Parts: sequence; structure tokens; C-alpha cells
Amino acid sequence: MNTNGHSTNKLISETSPYLLQHANNPVNWHPWGDEAFAKARAENKPLLISIGYSACHWCHVMEKESFTSLHVASVMNKYFVCIKVDREERPDIDQVYMDAVRSLNGTGGWPLNCFALPDGRPFWGGTYFPSDQWIQILERINYLWQNKNTDLIRQAEAVSEGIQQQELYSVRPVRRDDSTEDITETWENLKRGLDFLKGGLKGSPKFPMPIVLSYMLRYAAYIGRSGVLDPLWVSLNRMACGGIYDQIGGGFSRYSVDENWKVPHFEKMLYDNAQLALLYTEGWQISKNDFYRTIAEDTLQFVNRELTSSEGAFYSSIDADSEGEEGKYYVWTETEIREVLGADADLIIRYYGIGAEGYWENDNNILVSKIDLASFLVAEGLSATDWNEKLKKANALLLDRRTLRVPPGKDDKVLASWNALMLKSFSEASIAFNNDDYLKVAERNARFLLTYMSDDHDRLFHSWRNGTARINGFLEDYAFAIDAFISLYQATFNLAYLNQAMRWTQVVIDHFYNEDQGIFYFTSDEDEPLVARRFELHDGVTPSPNSVMARSLVRLAVYFEKGKYRENAQRALDVLGDLPLQHPSSFANWAVLRLDLMKGPSSVVFNLVDGLEQRKRIGTSFLPFVALAGNHLDLPLTSYYREVTKTGVFICSDRQCYPPVQSPKEILLLLDSFEK
Repeated sequence: MNTNGHSTNKLISETSPYLLQHANNPVNWHPWGDEAFAKARAENKPLLISIGYSACHWCHVMEKESFTSLHVASVMNKYFVCIKVDREERPDIDQVYMDAVRSLNGTGGWPLNCFALPDGRPFWGGTYFPSDQWIQILERINYLWQNKNTDLIRQAEAVSEGIQQQELYSVRPVRRDDSTEDITETWENLKRGLDFLKGGLKGSPKFPMPIVLSYMLRYAAYIGRSGVLDPLWVSLNRMACGGIYDQIGGGFSRYSVDENWKVPHFEKMLYDNAQLALLYTEGWQISKNDFYRTIAEDTLQFVNRELTSSEGAFYSSIDADSEGEEGKYYVWTETEIREVLGADADLIIRYYGIGAEGYWENDNNILVSKIDLASFLVAEGLSATDWNEKLKKANALLLDRRTLRVPPGKDDKVLASWNALMLKSFSEASIAFNNDDYLKVAERNARFLLTYMSDDHDRLFHSWRNGTARINGFLEDYAFAIDAFISLYQATFNLAYLNQAMRWTQVVIDHFYNEDQGIFYFTSDEDEPLVARRFELHDGVTPSPNSVMARSLVRLAVYFEKGKYRENAQRALDVLGDLPLQHPSSFANWAVLRLDLMKGPSSVVFNLVDGLEQRKRIGTSFLPFVALAGNHLDLPLTSYYREVTKTGVFICSDRQCYPPVQSPKEILLLLDSFEK
């Protein structure tokens, strides 16, 4: 019995924090599974499939307004078999019903509420509904089920067929003769959607879209002209100075509701911070702008401090709400800042725009910093050194005060895919910043994935919480883990990581690959069938697992001399046809794949005596089209280099190898010559 006087529902035995949040609802929620489907068939009731996630603000609002209401729950329980799904645990289910709602309404979002036949085929759905409107919808759907059942079945058949067919337009191979002109046209098409004044893509809300910004870095490296990166620098500066970035605690919120990056939707997601930490790291490698290094390192510190478990795993997210209010944990009044900072308050108030550009609502302010720091310091008569000391002290005091507040909730489930993104970020930062502590974090997380989220047959689990791993791994889990372990190999020259990436690759080929189409399904052939078995091709807030997998195949083809892997990557790109060229903001990682295939990658083979030291000295450079390797006798790429001297480094590019070079400067000069 719960505090509202009714029994807990069937979600009480789940591990997902989001599902457990609904375990005390008066709604008779079921987890996704055979029991719910059998009940719907036995009672001839439609399914109500409600999908959300722990950090979702409007999911919490709808729960409070509708799912905790005894009256609303009685209507839901009377007419429907109700299923709750954590979209982060079951992205496969989310994709199917999101596609259904988008096909019906043109838009989608969360909470996602979809009505379906007892066999799971959807016939109607939407997102958030106020309580009164929700009851009307429930009553209307029940009336249609009782009186126009045949119409609903026809609708479900049409929607399901549409879901099954909707991506086939893009899985008809169209072989392109890739050219420099294609690369240029892709860039020109991307530029049309960029906001050159405020950064990111045009319009609002503004999502960081790190995949698009990452493409800019690689395009600039491909053509050898950093001058094209002006819109990237605007984006990095504006995001880091805006309210979307936590100015005192580090880390980014999921998106900004306005075009100025000021007012965030305050939830913090692991996948955003993983990709953005890496983006700022790579931005520093090209620009050597220490501001970008600071943002990268503060973001990594935030993850270490607030999203890392005692086992070395990374948690999923932090909610937007605390004490029932969105953003309450993060905003400040001028009075509070003066209480904390005393005599130094005026300076910090001017810097963070308190009462001015930082003002939000109800006397609360969102901290936003100065874009033009140099002019600010001149106006204040401060040196950069003095200012950095003052800001560091003030931020520490504000952070200490903030920790006394009631914190937002934390989703402490562990997802293999998002952990792999974060692992890669720490690994790459360890190389760029020559930071062994970051490498220790990355290797500890790798051990966690291998120990707790992988079985003896190299199968990954998608989710882990409180000692329990569950749900077969999806393509994103394998693709992101393979990419991360390749990165970790390049940071350590520990061949075990590369071999593990290869074993996972074989699992993906055996259980996810569609030979006829030339791309990978999102789900394994060992998983339960859903309404449709989908391909995930679009790059969104995370990259398409197909594009990540294809890019890893290009690198593994170099390391293991498997020409078939490169052919498979090229075939996957062919499947997309003109889409990366015509719509680069939606297929940015595929556009990077085209660069990978046209550029190389070049291979750089170090000896295993002092090769890591040599690699560290070139790690500060951005080398996106290079595969780094130690001189292993049992790795196909390096088995020929037995004559590598103590300080010699072999470099090969475009099927041509060069005499060994002896210094980091020589390495970079030779690699730079390949970029010309």
C-alpha cells in the first residue's frame, strides 16, 4: 500500500528510475512485456503505451496532473491496458511509436502517449495533454473502440505499414562517384542552415547538435583551411557563455528554449556532455584557445563529480526540476549572490549579467557570461590572471552554496551506449591534454562495461542498475562501444581493446546486418519482434549507430587489413545516396564518413618502447584522418614493421609507405603534407 492508500502497480519490480517514479500511481501500469499483451487480448482492450524518461519536465507535469489523479486513473484502468516505457531503456519501442505519432500528427515528443491494438499496432497518439483534455481523449478512444472498431483496425494496419515502409526510400543503393565538388556542395548546403550570428542552427529552440559542429572541424581539416570555422567558433563561444552551460558547475543542459542560448531546458544528459566535452577538446586542438580547454575540462569534472558511480559507470541524466520547479536549483537572485560573495559581488554580478542580460523571471537570474571577455577586463581594469583567480574563487563559493539546495533528481541507470560516448570523450581528452587521470577514468569505465554489461559471448547488455544488467544490446550499444574502444586503443596501444572492438564487430555483423540492404538493423535478430524492425539512419542529438558503425569499419579495415569492411562502409554510404549532400544537418556523421573514405585514413605506427611518449607529443594536434598504432607483431597492420627503431615511426597513406621519421615535428609535417 502506498501513501495514497492504494497498492503499488506492476512497475514496482522494475529497475528503471523513470518506471519506479510511476510505481505508486493509481494507474495500473504494466511494464512492456507478454503479460500486458495477454491481458489486452483476454479483455479485448486497446493498449495505452505511455513513453517518457526521468529527466523529462513535461513527463513529470503529466504525471502530476493525470497519472496521480484517482479519477483519471479510474478511466484509464477501466478502458485500457496501460503500459509505461522508459525510452532510454527501450529506444527500439520508442522509435516505433514515435514514428507512428509523427506519421499521424506531423510532430512528436515526450511524454509520448500512443493507443494500439492488443497486438501492439498503433492507431492514434500524441504527446502531453492537460488533464481535462486527456479524459476527453480517453473517452473518445473508448467510444471508437466499442463502436467503430473496424475503422481503428484499418487505421492501425495503415500506420504499421507506413512505419515498416518509411525508411525504404533511403535504403535503395545509389552509387555515387564521390568528388571534391560533392564535399564542397555538402558544406554549402550546411551553411544555409547555420546561424552565423548566434551559433548553431537557425531558429529556436537551439540544440547544440555536436555532430554537425564536429563535421565542421573535419571538413576544415579535409580542405586544409581553418578559415571556414568561423561559424564553429561562434557556436562554441555562444554556447559556453550562455545559460545552456552551467557557469559554476560545468556541464551543458539539453537545449535552449531561445535562440540566444540563454534559457535552458535544465535537464543535463550524459550523451550531450560526452559529445560536447569531446567537441571542445577538438576545438582546442585546432585553435589552442584555452577557453575551450577550460570548458572541456570543467564538463569532464562535472561528469566525474555528479554522474559517476563508485564502480566507474556513468549515470544517465539529471532532472530539470527540483522542489517541483524547473530550473530552481540553478537560478540566482541578486540578493543571494551578494550574501555569498560579499565585497566581490558587484564584479561578479556585472560579469554574469545579474538583473540585466541574465534576468529571467520572478527576480531570478540565469548565469550568462561575457562573450567579449577582453573588453570586460579592460572596463574593469583587471588583468587576465587577476580575473581568473577572482572568478575561480567566486564560482567555488557559489557552487558550495548551491549544494545546500535541494538537488534535482538523478537517473542513475547505466546505458552502455551513452557510457561508450563518455568513455571516448575521456579517452580523447587524455590524449589531447596528456592527462593520465582522464585515461584512468576511461579504462575504469571500460572494465565496467566488460565486467558488468557484457557476457562471455561478447554480447552487450543495454542497461544496468543496482547490480542488474538487462535488455539485449542495441546497435547503438555495440557501435558506440566499438568506436570508444578504438579510441582507447589509440590512447594506450593496449591491443586487448582493439581486439575487443573486433569481436563486437563480428557480433554486429552476425546479428544486426541486413545483407540485402547493406546496413544494420537497430535490433538484433535475437530480440523480440516489434511492429517493425527498423534501421536508424538519421544523425540527431546522437549520431546514427549505422554511421558510427560504418566509420569504425573504415578504421578496423586499416588495422586488420580487411578490405571487406571498407567495402561495407562504402556500401552503407551508397544506401544514403544524396541525403548527406542535400541534408547535411540530418546526416552529418554520414558526411564525415564520406570524408573518411576519401581521405584515408593514414596509418602511423609507433614502436612499443617509447611509442606512447611519441604519441603524447603529437596528441595536442587534431588528426581526424589518422589511425595510430603500436608495433604489435600480431596485428595485421603492424606485423610488417619489425624494423621500427627505438625512435622511428612509420607512416603510410594511400597505399604508400614512407621511410621512418624520428621526431614529432617530422610526423606532423609528413601528415600535414597528406592534407594538401
